[in-house]
Amino acid sequence: MNTVHICGNIGAEPEFKLFQNGKRKVSFSVALNQFKKDGGQVDTIWVPCQAWDSVYDRLLKCKQKAHLSGRKINITGNFVQTKWVDQSTGRQHQKLMVKIHSFELLGLQHAERQARQEDAEVDPEAIFDGKPIYKKLPFHFKSNELRAAKEECPSKESESC
Repeated sequence: MNTVHICGNIGAEPEFKLFQNGKRKVSFSVALNQFKKDGGQVDTIWVPCQAWDSVYDRLLKCKQKAHLSGRKINITGNFVQTKWVDQSTGRQHQKLMVKIHSFELLGLQHAERQARQEDAEVDPEAIFDGKPIYKKLPFHFKSNELRAAKEECPSKESESC
């Protein structure tokens, strides 16, 4: 069975393409972070992903509401391998990627909390339950995109992400 589930952060803004035959394709990479047992970050794995037609449409509607780069995404799909020959050199190439069947954008509340924390002043001496205590918490966000992201974008099941 060729099924993959990944949860990570979208890298650069997805690339949306329309073809003359009416097909639609979106491509982007998802960053997956590996961590050590002691909590230190080891490495980031970049997973190329692509989606077609109905998934393209859903993702495009989400992009129209807010930027997608950096957003946490949960993807279900399968691995596909493309092979091609470079016409100029005759060299064979292959690429493994995830073909997306469904997705869910996650982490809006986390993104809002992170933006507030970046704006807040931290009291370096005050720690509660392993987390810093902030001197003040602003009631605004850093960007209009974050406010716009609160608006819902369509999902497969219920027209919201």
